[in-house]
Amino acid sequence: MGFWNKVLRKQEKVEELKAEVTDMTLDQVNSLIKNKIDEMSSPILLKGGELLNEINLGLKNLDNNVKILENSSPRYEKIDPQLWSLVSGNRLGLVMKMRNFISSFDFPESISLSSLSDYYSSSVKFLVETSNNSVKNFEYVKTIFEDEVFKILHDFKSVDRLLGKLKKLIENEKILELQQYVSKIGKIKSNVNNISLKKIQIRHVEQVTRDSEKTIEDLRLKLKEIKDSEYLKNFEIAIKEKAKFKDDLDKIGAQILFKISPLEKSLKKYRKILSGGKEKLKFENELSDYIDYPKEAFLRDDGFKIVQVIIERIELLIDKGFLHLEEKKKIRTLE
Repeated sequence: MGFWNKVLRKQEKVEELKAEVTDMTLDQVNSLIKNKIDEMSSPILLKGGELLNEINLGLKNLDNNVKILENSSPRYEKIDPQLWSLVSGNRLGLVMKMRNFISSFDFPESISLSSLSDYYSSSVKFLVETSNNSVKNFEYVKTIFEDEVFKILHDFKSVDRLLGKLKKLIENEKILELQQYVSKIGKIKSNVNNISLKKIQIRHVEQVTRDSEKTIEDLRLKLKEIKDSEYLKNFEIAIKEKAKFKDDLDKIGAQILFKISPLEKSLKKYRKILSGGKEKLKFENELSDYIDYPKEAFLRDDGFKIVQVIIERIELLIDKGFLHLEEKKKIRTLE
């Protein structure tokens, strides 16, 4: 029974944990998972720091052996000049590539899972590039400097192995799984925030719609009030009266033109006589208005005094023979 009691107690604890998590908010669950990750990460970060120290030591050893290669002299006195030229050039290339590789390592200021992961990614990238680009250099240089090249290769592979250990260390399956949960919770929170924002936007649109509907209804009521007002009725009557007045004015204008048109030729001849200086008239400007703008001149002529004076002068000139007209024009003018 002891075994089954343990199993049952363990199952009870699992159920209690599920119930506890169910009652938590997303932030609380997220905090719980992050705390668990920190708890599990503690020994990993400690080991990661030790590996960084080992990698740094390995790079120092590599740098020392690169210096040895750079300053080494051939062990054989007689070397083919063409071979020596080829080896010398490749030695320079190998030294330069190894030093670039060493300087590419950017050790993190503080140790965390993310900083170790970034450090590993950038370091491995440079290691692979250097390895691929240095194969021929190693092959040519080892023909003369075999021991020196062997030591450099040993240090280079040692750094590679240490990076492999770091990779296994930071790729802890349980931590990766928990980190995925943190990422999912982040996405859920983002979606929730987006939904909340959409709800706020929808409520805003609904409020704007209600306000717009109220404004439209208020405008309708105001428009009805204006339509039913005495002011609008009086305004409509005034518009109609104005239209009638204009119509009457146009009719009067037509009648004026009808009356003035028989005098047009006589008026123009009279104006010509006045311009020649043979006759003087007080209303010379008004005479021109009766010729060019008869309707307006007729309306401005109070009691038609001006037009009467003009006609009397024309009749006098016709009688004296100073203003000649055709017989029909003369009769219509005198009428």
